[in-house]
Amino acid sequence: ILFIISVTAGCLAIGMSLSVLVVALVTAGGFILFLQSWSIRDYAVFVFGATTIMGWFLSENFWFLEVYSGTLHMRQLCSLMVATCFLSAVIPGLVACNFGGKKLLGTTMMVRGLLFGYLEKSLTFGSRLSGYDEGDFTYPPYLVVLTSVTGMIAVHHLRNTNRLSNVFAWFLSCMNGSKLSMLVLPEAQLVVPCTVLCLAVMAPIMLYRQDSRQQRSAQHDKGGASTPSF
Repeated sequence: ILFIISVTAGCLAIGMSLSVLVVALVTAGGFILFLQSWSIRDYAVFVFGATTIMGWFLSENFWFLEVYSGTLHMRQLCSLMVATCFLSAVIPGLVACNFGGKKLLGTTMMVRGLLFGYLEKSLTFGSRLSGYDEGDFTYPPYLVVLTSVTGMIAVHHLRNTNRLSNVFAWFLSCMNGSKLSMLVLPEAQLVVPCTVLCLAVMAPIMLYRQDSRQQRSAQHDKGGASTPSF
């Protein structure tokens, strides 16, 4: 009850309309039910409600602005933010409820990673790629480091707990690590080439997990030997 009251007070404080307030209360109810039942249906109510509220907030405050951030118009930026946040909210539910198996979780994380990487790439380069001097926003470089490291830790944990397949772990780890290239040589825009190179180099190491220590060592030696050739 206290949680519902707090949500209601917060919604009224930011000026939500009655229809959006109802959505917010249903969202809060879905989250409470999920904590009690751990049902994917209750979590879905929470995710769709939270995404709707975020879409309302962006449409009321930013969606209509005629400005650019890097190479993205504000409408495109808001649309990508809503899609990325929706997928980001779905992932914890899939893990907690063990719903859909490795394929659904891996696919969701891969799509979310591609969208978020595109967002970071566009925002980090900022005015270097923008033809407009007004309306550019700065995406702090430390956030690129934070999201990359956090992403690799999450992928490593899910792989070790057998919730993520080797193929998805390989792709996501390489993609998260390659994002750091935008901080080293931002003018060169090396994110995509670095990702492809990293996928090729890391394939012998990450695509084959062996139980035997000797076999695992052989796979690491094979991956290390391929690095100079690339």
